[in-house]
Amino acid sequence: MTTRVEIIDDLYQTMRFQMPFTRRQAQGAVEVILFEMVNALSKHEEITLRGFGTFSVSHKKERMAQNPKNGDPAVVSARNVVKFKAGKQFKEACNGG
Repeated sequence: MTTRVEIIDDLYQTMRFQMPFTRRQAQGAVEVILFEMVNALSKHEEITLRGFGTFSVSHKKERMAQNPKNGDPAVVSARNVVKFKAGKQFKEACNGG
């Protein structure tokens, strides 16, 4: 699993020789990107990153389910969920292509 800190460190390591770039600037860049993604998705806007994939929000209706511990019926409330559809290049990279 890769963490936010590892992404910030990777960005810093990549950029530090190309221009004056600090860890604080790398952290700021990652935080801004994540903030903007959350902000767009909270407005139900779709985010498309060519070659990577598309993030979107989908609404799930309330439904009946079963408690796996005791088998009792349970209500799963309505909610919004984030969906991700991988792009072609991302799929190919994950499959060794």
